[in-house]
Amino acid sequence: MALIDKDKFAAECLKQATKFRTYEHYMLAVAQLRSKMNDANNGSLHGVFQLTQEKWNNQRVDPELALQASDIDNTEKQCALFARWSHKVNIALADANGEDPTVEDIYHAQFPGETVDGLEQALADTLALLPKPAANVDSAAVKLAPKPTA
Repeated sequence: MALIDKDKFAAECLKQATKFRTYEHYMLAVAQLRSKMNDANNGSLHGVFQLTQEKWNNQRVDPELALQASDIDNTEKQCALFARWSHKVNIALADANGEDPTVEDIYHAQFPGETVDGLEQALADTLALLPKPAANVDSAAVKLAPKPTA
């Protein structure tokens, strides 16, 4: 396993982010930060999001996912799990704090004790992978999607 096709991965992130009502840009940035969008394993860290088997197992039991322990090395399934997990963390933090969490807050909740150094750069580096507005849409009129709800 090696570097993944970034455009294909971005499309999968968009698909899963839409399904689970989360942010594909955050997903892309975390993949860039943690693995440089490489799906190779690094010791006990697996795939593009560099998840441990323990983190995978804790999240895969979600009934909306129906994933197996052995699915951890499947990039598309990692994308689905990470989208669902990010949504749940976003909602939990918003409910607990009464305001929308930052990407740093979400990252810290998902990866406690790990640094967010480089996340801002990863967001900048992955901006070009996001879908472009349709040519006939006035970009000044495009607004951010409403925050996800449970």
